[in-house]
Amino acid sequence: MNFLNPIVFWLLGFILVPIIIHFINQYNSKKLRFSTVRFLKTLESSSIRRFRLKELLLLFIRIIIIILLIVLFSRPVTKGFLPDWISSNQETMSLFILDNSASMSKSNDDLSNVDQIKSNAIAILPSINP
Repeated sequence: MNFLNPIVFWLLGFILVPIIIHFINQYNSKKLRFSTVRFLKTLESSSIRRFRLKELLLLFIRIIIIILLIVLFSRPVTKGFLPDWISSNQETMSLFILDNSASMSKSNDDLSNVDQIKSNAIAILPSINP
C-alpha cells in the first residue's frame, strides 16, 4: 500500500493529546468524604472499575479516530497491492480549469495570459498517462 501524501504521518504526534487530557482529568477528580466506611468496598469494586473501563475505552476510541483521520489525509492507494476484485481500478480524469476573466486578458510579450496558460496545459497533457 502506498500513500500519496506520506508527510501527514508527522501528525501522529497528536495521539499524545488525548493521552495527556486523560491523565490531567485523573488529577482533577473530586474527593468525597463518607461518614461510614462500610459502603466504600462495594463502591470501589463495582462503580470505580466500570468508570475506569469506560474512561480507557473512550481514550482508545479517541486515539483510533485520530489515527484514522491521519491515514485518511495521507491518501492511501491500493492499486497493485490487493487483488483486482478488491481494489479500485477506476480510470482517473484530469481537469484543467482556466481563468477567463478580464484580469487574464492582459498580455505579456505577444500572447495573453489565457493563451499562455492554454499552451502550458496542452504541454502537460502528454505527460498524463491515458
